[in-house]
Amino acid sequence: MENKRIFKKIFIPVISSLLFSVSLTGFAGEEVVDFSGRWVVDQKRSDPGEGRREVSPSELEIEQEENRLIVERSAVSPEGRREVLTEEYTLDGETNVNTGMRGQEIRSTVRWSDDREALIFETTQRIEPRGRRDQVREMEATEIWSLSDDGDTLTVEITRQTQRGQMKRRIVYNREN
Repeated sequence: MENKRIFKKIFIPVISSLLFSVSLTGFAGEEVVDFSGRWVVDQKRSDPGEGRREVSPSELEIEQEENRLIVERSAVSPEGRREVLTEEYTLDGETNVNTGMRGQEIRSTVRWSDDREALIFETTQRIEPRGRRDQVREMEATEIWSLSDDGDTLTVEITRQTQRGQMKRRIVYNREN
């Protein structure tokens, strides 16, 4: 009887605290998905969405450090000019403000998915048709970034709310070594 009381008073609290500390270090030591690298679009595996023939941007250069992400998007304009757009984000759900290709302000929040395997971008931007200030509207979009198990494929799932309804695109990028 005395042994049972000692067991309950000492052994159970010790085991419980050990299990608790192991679970904490498991979460703290978790490996974070790293999107860093140079990525080139795979037109064959991408789905540009309704009415589009190609996916743009054609290249991404991503630098990821702790809670920060810098994305350089490169594309070739219809006139044949190479256009580069650099965006900077925090990965904590705070609002980030960047400038789009046409100079418009883009507000985004970026956060990790619940399983910490994907990044979720929620974006709002004002769209002003050229020379038509009376038709300014806001467009909302969600991008979900995920990596393949081998880390060599980045898939970006994009959902946009437009005047014509919801539009979806999938852009697949291959890591360039």
